[in-house]
Amino acid sequence: SSGINAEYGRITNVKVEDRGTYWCQYSNVYTENVAVVRLYVIESIEFDTVMTEQTVEHLTPLTFDCQCSGTPFTSGDPTAPPSVLWLRDGQPIVDGDRFKEEDGS
Repeated sequence: SSGINAEYGRITNVKVEDRGTYWCQYSNVYTENVAVVRLYVIESIEFDTVMTEQTVEHLTPLTFDCQCSGTPFTSGDPTAPPSVLWLRDGQPIVDGDRFKEEDGS
């Protein structure tokens, strides 16, 4: 479980739900001062589906199911969803008439 040590503000076992803005406020009878820090927590990406070998008839539509989850830190935005790149034989596939990327949500 998470616990905070008052002297250091240490969080043990950081979890995604710990993300947010933290303040450290010092004060005495004469003054007070505040330091603010934003905590981003990332998780590695995990595949939720397993892609398997496909065999289809010529000119038949095919949909590949490739779903993942996690909280990666991409594009400088820690809340951005994972980025997806489709490749064929190691080369990026561009959206076109025959291949379309679709968001599963």
